Amino acid sequence: MSPRIRRVLKLVEELELDGAELNALRAELDALKGCEIEPDACADPADRALAETIKRRIDAAARGETRMVTMVEANGILRARQRARRTASR
Repeated sequence: MSPRIRRVLKLVEELELDGAELNALRAELDALKGCEIEPDACADPADRALAETIKRRIDAAARGETRMVTMVEANGILRARQRARRTASR
């Protein structure tokens, strides 16, 4: 995950947007064609898992059911991915 994406996720988490605000944000991003989360496009299983988690959390948060994916979760997935790559390269 790029540093830019991590910064955006951290900012979204810090904003603590409610469901209506998340819906408005998603609508604005959709209008910009900037909110495309396609887990099936991810070749790496860890990337796909993260994309699916983010997609589910955005939908649930928009319904007011849960918070966004936390940085702890995103970093955990990233660390697992890095470990898998190190293991595979040996």
